[in-house]
Amino acid sequence: MAKYDVAIIGSGPGGYVAAIRAGELGLKTVVVEKDPFLGGTCLHVGCIPTKVLLHHADVYDHFKNGAELGFEVSGLKVNWANIISRKEKIVKKHAKGIEFLFKKNKVEWKQGWGRYEGPGKISVEKDGKKETIEANNILMVSGSEARALPGIEPDHKQILTNRSILELPAIPKSLIVVGAGAVGVEFASIYNSFGTEVTILEALPRLVPVEDEEISVELDKSFKKKNIAIQTGCKVESVKKDAKGVTVTFADKDGKKQTKCRNDRKYPCRHSADGQQLHHADIHPTALQVDGNQPHAQKEDHKPAEVDTNGDTIDASDCDAAFVESEDAHEEMWSLRFEGACVGVK
Repeated sequence: MAKYDVAIIGSGPGGYVAAIRAGELGLKTVVVEKDPFLGGTCLHVGCIPTKVLLHHADVYDHFKNGAELGFEVSGLKVNWANIISRKEKIVKKHAKGIEFLFKKNKVEWKQGWGRYEGPGKISVEKDGKKETIEANNILMVSGSEARALPGIEPDHKQILTNRSILELPAIPKSLIVVGAGAVGVEFASIYNSFGTEVTILEALPRLVPVEDEEISVELDKSFKKKNIAIQTGCKVESVKKDAKGVTVTFADKDGKKQTKCRNDRKYPCRHSADGQQLHHADIHPTALQVDGNQPHAQKEDHKPAEVDTNGDTIDASDCDAAFVESEDAHEEMWSLRFEGACVGVK
């Protein structure tokens, strides 16, 4: 049985920083990570890849507004495959950097599912084989994993995960982001810059509701200037998939009916209860689910996000992309990627 001074479950920012410092102090240290790479959700799914995409979007915005800055730009095109490739290159570079620092400070790491087995012991399970490790000190920084909304299981074709949205093969023509927390507004901003028609649906009264109200006000102004449609106070009842596509049932803040429908024209439209046209997009039929966060260290079910059962229906059979975000104990997120126009849930 292997013995260490420090054993750490999880190689995210909490885990790898602690491991490197322990190594610097001369402690025999081991890190257990379920994925075949180091860095955790922050490096591979959350903070880093989204910031890369935000940077690309910002650069593209500057090019589009070149005339205002005194530059004449013609023939400007987006090579989405190169953008995704650069994102992956940056992520891999950082992951390799963590591996280098582990080797430099004599930190070992084992791939497998780590589990606390009692005082001074953890187990590592991989490919049906189980290894036990003894350690004087155990640090559990297992992070969280995306989970689906009740009744919405990702199929990675119509319904994707928060990882899948980072690997989209093309820029969606329209996107509805459900949930306006930090994650939701990031993706709304990114895809709006690249020409996606974006709508945000938020259950609470304002964008980024856990931030200061002043931030919400300024972000709302900025998004509206960019023609991002925003509806707050929306309550979602369900998201259903059928042969035609995906249907989301929700009520707006006034309880009025909102419907996303396919019609004879080549674009779908969304109408209010009185029939007024609110939105249209030139799209063609796919859906995306980015799930809520569930701590790896826990197996019990989490309380599902609240929904309102007195809602109305949006037919997203034409939806090209939708992002769904929920806020539980952690900032949780869901998303839906549809083929055509899009919708979301909170």
